[in-house]
Amino acid sequence: MRERLARVLLRIGRSLRRKYLSWRYPNLTLEYGVVITGRFRLLGTGAIRVGAGSRLVNVRLRVDGKLDIGRNCYLNGACVVCMQAITIGDDCIISDAYLTDTDFHNVQPELRHAPPGPKTMRPIVIERNVWIGDRGVVLKGSQIGADSVVGSNAVVRGTVAPRSLCMGNP
Repeated sequence: MRERLARVLLRIGRSLRRKYLSWRYPNLTLEYGVVITGRFRLLGTGAIRVGAGSRLVNVRLRVDGKLDIGRNCYLNGACVVCMQAITIGDDCIISDAYLTDTDFHNVQPELRHAPPGPKTMRPIVIERNVWIGDRGVVLKGSQIGADSVVGSNAVVRGTVAPRSLCMGNP
């Protein structure tokens, strides 16, 4: 009897938190069954959609573009900076990784102190069933193919073929 009551109270608590977060962040769309636990930090005014059945644990988001997280994803300790567009496919696992679609500054020496231009941002696409290991970094313009694995401490810039393993620095 106590176990059943504990499950009911846990479900009510998750539902209340989901409703609070939807009220607190009007740019956040949570589909049915999304579970958010631990610290949740969200900055920016961009659009965020989290697919049904996804779980977010201790996630930090800075979104001024469009962030789309698919169904049944698991983000654990991830940090996502989205100034243009980041798409995460269904069934992805992202643990303690850093995803950014911007450089925040111009690379050319004569433009470094100027406001960031359009060349400083490019979208990121992470296809279905990708696993990104801890301390992995995915940089602007990257595309990771379906069923791929990005190893711990790996830096991804560019394209990763489907069903492949990516490890190390470029």
